[in-house]
This record gives sequence, structure tokens and C-alpha cells, in this order.
Amino acid sequence: MQKGLFSDFRWCLLVSALALVVGCSSTGARLKAYEGAALPDAETATLKAPAAIKVIRVNDEKMSAFLLKDMALQFSLKPGANDVVFQYRTIWAKNDVRRDGDSAVNVVESKPMIASFDAKAGETYTFEFEQAGDVREAQQIAEAFSAEIVNGARTVAIATSADTPAATADSQSAISGQSPGAMDTGDAAASVPDGLSTLEALNLLWKRASREEKEAFLQQAFD
Repeated sequence: MQKGLFSDFRWCLLVSALALVVGCSSTGARLKAYEGAALPDAETATLKAPAAIKVIRVNDEKMSAFLLKDMALQFSLKPGANDVVFQYRTIWAKNDVRRDGDSAVNVVESKPMIASFDAKAGETYTFEFEQAGDVREAQQIAEAFSAEIVNGARTVAIATSADTPAATADSQSAISGQSPGAMDTGDAAASVPDGLSTLEALNLLWKRASREEKEAFLQQAFD
């Protein structure tokens, strides 16, 4: 990809990302995490995921891979049994002097975990886990990560996380934001279909970006 084109692409992504953050924070929208038509809020349960938790999959529904990973999100669940696959993921700015080309951030993440629980309509649940004060603490937490899903009042532990089965190609692609068997195209600025929302277009462009393009963008975004 030509340097000028990639620079324009990075700038567009950053502007879109900032717009997305403002939009999410102002609307408080919930993401639908079940198949079929959307149900009224009163007939679903809410799972709140703080910025340090990335929800990968709910039952058979793979969650979108967002460009900005450190976003707190809410998920709308159907009542009944729910299997939630997630991981601990935090981003820390580097304070030391960096050479040209070095990443500006440390990304700390755990292996995928799973928690299963019965959700009740109208109830709100959230994740409870150890908090990190710096990157070293985050790395220690990630190595032996565990979390509980608790009710809204934080008085009852509904479920405790456990290791997922051996990683499959599909679960690995869910973490990386690629489709199973997909390869980096090296041309993330390819045309985007008409009719997509800003969020949908942003996610599509991010999935098309090569690993080098993603790392370069993150470095620019956090400089």
C-alpha cells in the first residue's frame, strides 16, 4: 500500500474511532448477543463488560471485534443458559524511550476463559476480577486470570470463569478479529460496501488491515 494512502487510512480510522467512542458513551447502547429479532429490554438480561474484559463469544454468537479495545460495553442476553467466552485485555502506554518503529503501548491479555450462568430477564450482571495498578501487575493477573460474573448488587457470584477447551482456529480468529482461515490482505483501504454504518465500515476496514498496518495505527493513535 502506498505511504500516502495508508496515512489517509490511519487518519480516517482515528477520526472514526473518536466519533465511535463519543457515540457509544452518549447513547449507552447495548449490543445484541443472541440470534433472532431484537427483544424489548425488559425481556432480556444485561451483561456489563468493563474496559479490561473483551467478550469474544456469547453462546454461538461471535461478538464484533472493535477497533478500540479498551471500551466498556453492555450486552443484551436472552434469559436462560448463557455461555460467555471472554479474555482479560489491557493496554498500557510505554514510558521508556522508544526507537522509531517500536510500539507505543504494551498489550497485556489472558488466554480465553468461559463462564456459564442462567440469566434472568430484567437482571443486570457484571464481571468482578482483580484490578491492576500498572503493567507488571496486569501481566501477573493475566498469567493466572480468573473472574466471576456477579449480579447487579454484587452480592451473589453467579458464575466463575474456567479455561476454555483447547483453542480452535475459530476461537483464535475471534480473538484476532479475522474470519477462520482468513489472511491479511495488505489492502485495508479497499472499497467498503454502500449502506454500512460508520461502526460497521470501521470494523470491516480494521479486519482487512494487515498486522503491520494495525500495529502502525496503534502506535500513531497512542503517540
